[in-house]
Amino acid sequence: KPCGDRYEGEFVDGMFHGRGKYVWSNGRAYEGEWYQNVMHGKGLDCDLGTRYAVEYESGMLVSKEWSQLDGRGVVLTPAQVHTPEDIP
Repeated sequence: KPCGDRYEGEFVDGMFHGRGKYVWSNGRAYEGEWYQNVMHGKGLDCDLGTRYAVEYESGMLVSKEWSQLDGRGVVLTPAQVHTPEDIP
């Protein structure tokens, strides 16, 4: 993992696996399910003070929802593989 980033959670065979929280050095954080070092399943993504309910399949973001005081929305993004190393 890059300098300043940290992971707290479950490991299997030296890999992030199960429930865990990854915090990047810039303050962004993902807390949720991991499978063999990639985000997989449901979790929470916090970025610049905004919290999103997210779901990943084998590291690919498949849904991202947020709540705001004035409503609720859903963000759909193109499929991208996300591992801790490639997300700033």
